[in-house]
Amino acid sequence: MTARQRKFAEYYAKSGNATQSAVKAGYSKKFAHTNASRFLNVEEVKAYVRELTEKGQRERIMSALERQALLSDIARDSDEGMPSRLRAIDLLNKMTGLKTGHKHKDER
Repeated sequence: MTARQRKFAEYYAKSGNATQSAVKAGYSKKFAHTNASRFLNVEEVKAYVRELTEKGQRERIMSALERQALLSDIARDSDEGMPSRLRAIDLLNKMTGLKTGHKHKDER
């Protein structure tokens, strides 16, 4: 894979637009318009795009520990309204498998 193809793959993984990615990678607009989609058939480029896409998705998804930390912050924040704080505590209890003993009206 050439340096420009690598740049193309990096831009494409972010935007999903082959023509714009080719132009940003340094190809002429004319060349990009007619040939950009061909880069996606080059195995090295295709594999690199897939790798970058998967990495980006992994970074975007919160881990269970991150979700618990965020909910804990909400539950402890005195500036949050009581309903929000109680909801955060309830969600934390559900995530950790704890039962609250609280029954909703329709469960009685």
